[in-house]
Amino acid sequence: MKLKSNYLLGVSLALSIMFVGNTIQAQHKHKNLCAKKKKVSHKKVHPKRDKVVHKVNDKRDILLSIKVIKKTNQVIIHANKTVKKNKVHSVDLSKADHHQQYAKRLLNNHKLQRAMKHSRLARNFAFKAIKSNQGRVGASI
Repeated sequence: MKLKSNYLLGVSLALSIMFVGNTIQAQHKHKNLCAKKKKVSHKKVHPKRDKVVHKVNDKRDILLSIKVIKKTNQVIIHANKTVKKNKVHSVDLSKADHHQQYAKRLLNNHKLQRAMKHSRLARNFAFKAIKSNQGRVGASI
């Protein structure tokens, strides 16, 4: 009995070493795919100089997107007050809040057009929340 178990252990050990050796040899080195990619610059580079040339409208776009986000913040605050007053809770106020947070995140990442788009979406959802609470949407907001 002892002889059979030793024989089986020896055979299983030999087979396992043989199979482990085969799998190690079959593996290839991992290629670093990120090293081959080139970073794409979205800013214009002057052909004679290596300095980056900024657009004139960049500052205006940043100020416009900040203005849109601030205006939407005022509307969301007004919507929150009307929901607290009339107690008609809907999904619209939550959606407005989430879109506004996403717009702020996009603004920090310098994606101005998308930030304005999501902020305006948030403003529309806030207007829906105000209307569902029988509030008035007007120029006073």
